[in-house]
Amino acid sequence: MRNGSDALLSQSIVARNAAKHFVLLAAFLIVSLTTSLQLFADARIRTSASSSDRCRTHGTKSKCCRDLVMKPPYFFEEWLEMLQILEALERPWFVSGSSALFALRTGGFGFKFAENFVTRNSEKLSDTHKQWMSLLDADMDFTVLFHDKEDQAAKYRQVSALCNSTSKLRCSRSFPDGGSSVVWEKGEPGKMNFGMWGAFRNGTDRVTINGIANYDYDMPWSRLFPTKYAKFHTSWIRVPNDFMWAFSHFRPYSVPAPPNASVDTRQVEYGMGCIEMAYPKFLLQSAGVPASRPINAFPDSDPYEEIRRIESSMVRCARCLESVGCASFTSCFT
Repeated sequence: MRNGSDALLSQSIVARNAAKHFVLLAAFLIVSLTTSLQLFADARIRTSASSSDRCRTHGTKSKCCRDLVMKPPYFFEEWLEMLQILEALERPWFVSGSSALFALRTGGFGFKFAENFVTRNSEKLSDTHKQWMSLLDADMDFTVLFHDKEDQAAKYRQVSALCNSTSKLRCSRSFPDGGSSVVWEKGEPGKMNFGMWGAFRNGTDRVTINGIANYDYDMPWSRLFPTKYAKFHTSWIRVPNDFMWAFSHFRPYSVPAPPNASVDTRQVEYGMGCIEMAYPKFLLQSAGVPASRPINAFPDSDPYEEIRRIESSMVRCARCLESVGCASFTSCFT
């Protein structure tokens, strides 16, 4: 009888041990699976793009928009080093400044029609109009998606370290711990900088934009991610997934700035919709088309012919960019 009891007890112990091992194994698998899924999700968000990867592998080599895009800007080599820094952070990012809009319009920086107009009429133009030749800001702004404030601080420290390994960039130490959110070219001080702004995921379907408007505000996740690729001369940039909607809603930077959204009466940063972003009137004016003049004021020329020529170039450019997998304003011209 005792032998039977011992056998039952032994079996019970074995069963309990097996159950413990099963629970531990199940917990380990759950943790491993959760971690793997998180890593997979992070990698998918970080590297995927709605526009095809052809934009990086093929689109940057295309000859799209040659009658619109200017030569690569003076800071292009610095940009190539900045691109390596952004990618090394392994965090989703996109260009959130006007340089993204020019990449979507022309596949690069600037507007060649404006450059040609200035070249033809240099002696007759004011210094202000000459500055329209490139129509560029003196900086490039990026929005970087961080896990949280601690992650943001750690990544800005990484930016500082990466700056030291480049040949053409320098970092201003923006934070007491040595981190940098602004990267400058090593040339003439104050000539060009690359500025990073933070964003954080808020739940499953929102992104909180931090800092640039002087207050935090939310945007839908699906409007921003996954990002798309846009041609930037022989390189590329990332832009928001629904870039038309996103740029129509980005809040502006200004000094002074309102304390919160409820009292913010400023216009959005870049206008709204096709007419103000894809084909804004300042592009025409920069190319010499007057803002408002009666047609009979031009006995020797027809400004509408120039408008049609510019429009045709922009339509061809947008369609060519789309054909090689790059984001563009094609939808504005169809």
